Amino acid sequence: MLNAHRGGDAPEVNNIPPSLSYRPADPAEPVLDISIGDALRAATSTWRTRTALIDGTSEEQTRRRWTFEELLTESEKVAQALLLRFVSGEHVAIWAANGPQWVMIEFGAALAGLTLVTVNPAYLGEELAFVLRQSRARGIIVQDVYRNRNLVQAVNAARDALPDLRASSPCPHGRSS
Repeated sequence: MLNAHRGGDAPEVNNIPPSLSYRPADPAEPVLDISIGDALRAATSTWRTRTALIDGTSEEQTRRRWTFEELLTESEKVAQALLLRFVSGEHVAIWAANGPQWVMIEFGAALAGLTLVTVNPAYLGEELAFVLRQSRARGIIVQDVYRNRNLVQAVNAARDALPDLRASSPCPHGRSS
């Protein structure tokens, strides 16, 4: 833990200059040319039955857990479903709060060869339209309600300004936060 620093230059932490907002890569470590989907497959081959994902519900007794094998299986189902609507290489947005389904959609998109465009669920309609237009998203997976706002309604309202947006799909079992 860092102690508060007063006055002058900020101290270096682990030899990282305070002017950097990221930790530089270790040049001795190889750069892997794999997708996050490939990383899930590799992790599954190593830790097949170990816990990979835990639902963050407040009630510990009801928290669902997925092993690496279960997470890969569910993510592959998502990939297959996405490929029924999109072509590998296309951009697909997700407008939803964090949750297990979000993770499975992220892995599923990677396994399908899609680029996942993440949209902050707190964005308003104009911000959503800007992100979808700039990212060239061809579809959007949307949570039904977020903080008492109907996100599906916002997508439908923005559709006229987004001629490239072909499809919108509900986020399965999305939480209403």
